[in-house]
Amino acid sequence: ASLEAAGGAEAAPQAAAAKAPGTSSEMQSVMNLAKTIVGAGALALPSGASHVLASASAAGAAPANAAAFVAALFVGFGALNAIGFYLVGEACAGTRASTY
Repeated sequence: ASLEAAGGAEAAPQAAAAKAPGTSSEMQSVMNLAKTIVGAGALALPSGASHVLASASAAGAAPANAAAFVAALFVGFGALNAIGFYLVGEACAGTRASTY
């Protein structure tokens, strides 16, 4: 009885009336892309870079070499993300899906 009084009985039909699968607004797509980038570790990369630079410094490596290695890692991770996004796009195009 308390759920009905709080509107709980009306909440279930509203949840069933959600958007059809495969449809999203431009803002939802942008937010999904942002979550994907953050989830891929974009926020963890600076911390990792500082650890690599500190380890290289402690081992006696030249800072320029360590920085070049970190830059190569960033480019490599970016390329892997680009390949992943490309493959998702190809899979959606091949199956004529509007979302994955």
